[in-house]
Amino acid sequence: SLESIAKEFGFSVKKLAKYNEVPKDYPLEAGDIVYLEKKKKKAEKGYDFCIVRSGDSMHTIAQRYGIRLKNLYKMNKLPDDYTPSVGDTLRLRYDYKSTSSSTGQWSEPKISVCIFALHNFSLSDAEARK
Repeated sequence: SLESIAKEFGFSVKKLAKYNEVPKDYPLEAGDIVYLEKKKKKAEKGYDFCIVRSGDSMHTIAQRYGIRLKNLYKMNKLPDDYTPSVGDTLRLRYDYKSTSSSTGQWSEPKISVCIFALHNFSLSDAEARK
């Protein structure tokens, strides 16, 4: 739960929920990405676009690429009630350059501020992954 992660890492639940743009009582599932600091305004270089996959929501895309949800909507000029459909292409950066390497295919971004496994995770596990 957000509460147990907040306690383990010395955060308030309110702050952790804010970083992850979810309510304080949000039910986490194994494999959810949880940020321990504020997310960025845009994705890292090289992640200019993403193609929506089955099961994606705007929130899961924002979490996957480490960007603020409101910025994802803003970059794509979408209303707050927009629901992505499989195959939609969403912009992840404001200042992208069209290159042959920017195919929009999903690959794992290099994000170091998140937790991929929620069960039995400890600070010593995080240190071992560096």
